[in-house]
Amino acid sequence: MSNNHLGRDWIGYHRPKKPNFEHAGHLLAIGLQGWLVLNQIDVFSYLQQRHEATTIAMLIGLAASKRGTEDPDVTRSLTVHIPLLVLDPELEMSSTVTAAALIGTGLLYQGSGHIFMTEVLLNEMARVPVDDTSNREANAREGYSLAAGVGIGLINLARGSKIAPPPGLQDLKVDERLIRYMTGGIRPDNDPLLVARKSLTDHFTAQSKMREKVTYSAKIQESEKLVNVDVTGAGACIALMLMYLKSHNETIASRVALPTTRYLLDYVRPDMVLLRVLGYNMIMWNTIEPTEEWIKRQIPESILHDMDDHLRTVYANVIAGCCMALGLRYAGSQSERVVKLIRKYMQIFEQGRAKSIHFSRIVSDHALLITILAQSCVISGGGDLEMVKIIKRIRKKFMTGVEQEDKSYGYVTMIF
Repeated sequence: MSNNHLGRDWIGYHRPKKPNFEHAGHLLAIGLQGWLVLNQIDVFSYLQQRHEATTIAMLIGLAASKRGTEDPDVTRSLTVHIPLLVLDPELEMSSTVTAAALIGTGLLYQGSGHIFMTEVLLNEMARVPVDDTSNREANAREGYSLAAGVGIGLINLARGSKIAPPPGLQDLKVDERLIRYMTGGIRPDNDPLLVARKSLTDHFTAQSKMREKVTYSAKIQESEKLVNVDVTGAGACIALMLMYLKSHNETIASRVALPTTRYLLDYVRPDMVLLRVLGYNMIMWNTIEPTEEWIKRQIPESILHDMDDHLRTVYANVIAGCCMALGLRYAGSQSERVVKLIRKYMQIFEQGRAKSIHFSRIVSDHALLITILAQSCVISGGGDLEMVKIIKRIRKKFMTGVEQEDKSYGYVTMIF
């Protein structure tokens, strides 16, 4: 369908009297296709309904439709949903809506290297919880930080070179701050060696004075000086991965890569193992090889003997990360060689063991879905019937009986 058939009149004709999730999905789909073009009056009429799903669809859809243009009208719609850019700190905002605004900012400013927006998203990534944080919002902090990381990565998409950071960001010391958010340590704002360039605008001065009235959260115990890597780690890793995509910057890649000693691996969360393996290989793009030998080289030698439960989880996530890297590297290639390799590991995780190594059901199920997603990337657009049968079998396994009880929403969305 041509976008000539989807004007504002067509969209308005299909608008229901009361906002609902179906229409929100409709708007998001139109936006992701680049067809959601509305005037400011239409946008305001949607946003004033304060329907969470519709607001998220509008923010991401508008940004995707104007991707990389830095459109001022869409910028205004996004910035009113970013806490750092709103003067009143007590203004109630859903964390899922603000997270959508952060991702939308990344899409709108994609590849621009915009310094101000990069600084805003960096500050939002490690925002300290305040006393007005509700239980629901407190549980969404990891997702909020992840959205900020994705936004930073999109703004500076592939702008990092083999020997230098993205142009214009040297003063912000973005690399050092993101590495600190990923690996832990003193908060960069409190570390004299990592103090970033501060904006001296009246807006930030007023904002800091307003925030002095807001106390730290009484519900979440968190250091005011140290980085909480459980919140910021995933977002920082993805930001570095996108900033240095295909750059072969060995300095950054070595910091993203997994530690090699068992002692340091004890401090890396299992899901971060997968992300760091994926991030390293996305930076070192041309070194990815569709061979078992390449996958084995990614596994730290220190974990291959006397594995405990944690090291078995690390082992599974390293392999899953390698499979996902292969899926992205050869996306759409229809390569039978790559599919055959990934499918071999899919069968291992489906059985729950590799030779003498036995995985827990949660670990093997998670890795299984990652390998299915990787295969789907490689054969995307090919309509492979064998892959369809595999997905149907796994879906039946997860959607029925005991298997369904401990499966989150993420499992279901990965299958679909």
